[in-house]
Amino acid sequence: MADIVGLLILAGLMVPISMLVRGTAYVVWLWALGYPALAGCCLFAWLNDKVSTEPSKNLMLALGSVFWGSVSFGIDVIVTSITYPKLPFSQAIWHAGSPFGIILTLSLCPAMTMFYLAGAARAKILRANARDEPI
Repeated sequence: MADIVGLLILAGLMVPISMLVRGTAYVVWLWALGYPALAGCCLFAWLNDKVSTEPSKNLMLALGSVFWGSVSFGIDVIVTSITYPKLPFSQAIWHAGSPFGIILTLSLCPAMTMFYLAGAARAKILRANARDEPI
């Protein structure tokens, strides 16, 4: 049950992200590839006990992923503004050429943030279920 709730929370977190993306084709790709890939990673990590089952730790990790995503985005902005000053930022960001490229930025935030927020909801359910069961 906790895994299903975690996946539903993950889908709910992807809705605002899909609203930010312009163009129907990108939204289709986001839901056709992005959600299954992220859901698969979440299930793999959750079922193999790769993440904490403490909600507060997951929330702190989500906050950390926002911070590191912001740092990576800042580096992308600096690199692209120096390397491609005449290109519009929306096009130049894909050519950052640094180890911090836009793919790493998107992986840190919002992907890891959604992963940890869904994990926090799942952990909350697991803890509630553990308290109800007799030892």
